[in-house]
Amino acid sequence: MLVRLNSRVSSRRRHRTIKKQSVAMGPGALRFITIFILALLTLIYLIQSTKGSTKQMEITKLEDRAELLKNERQDIQIEAVRLKSLQNLKNNPDLSGFEQIGNAEDLSGKKN
Repeated sequence: MLVRLNSRVSSRRRHRTIKKQSVAMGPGALRFITIFILALLTLIYLIQSTKGSTKQMEITKLEDRAELLKNERQDIQIEAVRLKSLQNLKNNPDLSGFEQIGNAEDLSGKKN
């Protein structure tokens, strides 16, 4: 069932409506917005690439330091083994199998 309102009643009523406003842009504004967005994207790209290269430099420095420490550790281990073997030779001359000699001569004829 449809009820039709009388035209007189509807004319007395105040209609409060909001008109839709459309945004109009000209070619200049569109060009400006496009350039602004491109500049913003370029800036974001540069920031990200700079962060990446900075992190890569830090990683490289840490890898170099780790390699240096590894080499230093090997040198210290070699030195410790050398000192330990010299100490064993001093403490136990029977293990060496060498005999003490009096005077040694070089091939050139010099005495030590």
